[in-house]
Amino acid sequence: MDKPIKEYKPKPFLCGLDEIKQDLIIRSQKGDTTYGIEILDDAVDYIRPATVTLIMACPNVGKSLLAQNMACHIAKQGKKVLFCSCEMTSGLLMERQLKQLMALDSKQMLETYEACPSALDKIFESIQNDKQYDYLKNIQILDIGGIHVDQLLKVFDKHQEFEFIIVDYIQRIKGDGDSEYQQLGDVSYKLQIYAMDNLKGMIVCSQIPKTIESDNRTQRGIDFTKLRAKGAGNMEEDAHIAIKMAEDIGPDGQKYVLMHLSKNKYGNVKFLTYAYKIDQRLNFIKQLGEVNDS
Repeated sequence: MDKPIKEYKPKPFLCGLDEIKQDLIIRSQKGDTTYGIEILDDAVDYIRPATVTLIMACPNVGKSLLAQNMACHIAKQGKKVLFCSCEMTSGLLMERQLKQLMALDSKQMLETYEACPSALDKIFESIQNDKQYDYLKNIQILDIGGIHVDQLLKVFDKHQEFEFIIVDYIQRIKGDGDSEYQQLGDVSYKLQIYAMDNLKGMIVCSQIPKTIESDNRTQRGIDFTKLRAKGAGNMEEDAHIAIKMAEDIGPDGQKYVLMHLSKNKYGNVKFLTYAYKIDQRLNFIKQLGEVNDS
């Protein structure tokens, strides 16, 4: 059965005081939720319900990895997270997690299994039974490649237990409209409205075409002001918090991942850029100092 059309009614401006009080009650009971990545935690007080955080990056820069790291950090705070993945199955995501937890990659797992299958079973059992990994039970995976946004919202309605929803990534979700631009605008708008109506913390990944990143390099690095998500429509404008990621080569010749805070509705800090390196366990390690923006 289709959902009834929402009835819109004006309300006094002073009702905003009640909304602030309710927000404070929720925060005092559940505590503030942080992202687990410095560029956001330094600039944004906490993840508010009814907001959209947008992560934009070119392919293979690390937007999915960042989203997964954020999901685990949020889950460690006792929050339930729904990770909607358009490209990676739960097995592929868990394989990445094993590398973080135990420095165990796919090649090592194969070698261990071929040498002694029971040894790998013991490793898997230890993760399932060890209380230090209980936070992983707060995360559930939803495979959504090619899903229509209206169908996705119906799934969300059936699983209201999740306080946070991660969508990776928005260009793989279908929407209404004659063009890609219109369809993505429809998806972006409906996700934002759903987050607001249902008080969810929505974290959305979006792809930036590789050619755009290459075309917008300056002598100092990346010109973040010109990076735009692929066919994104109004996604960056719709988001409450937005972060752009790009690879860069530092003065030392090493490869870094630059993260640029391009929008922040909940703080005075914006246009902030930090440099990170991804270690062997797939953690984002902040480098000393802030990267100056032009």
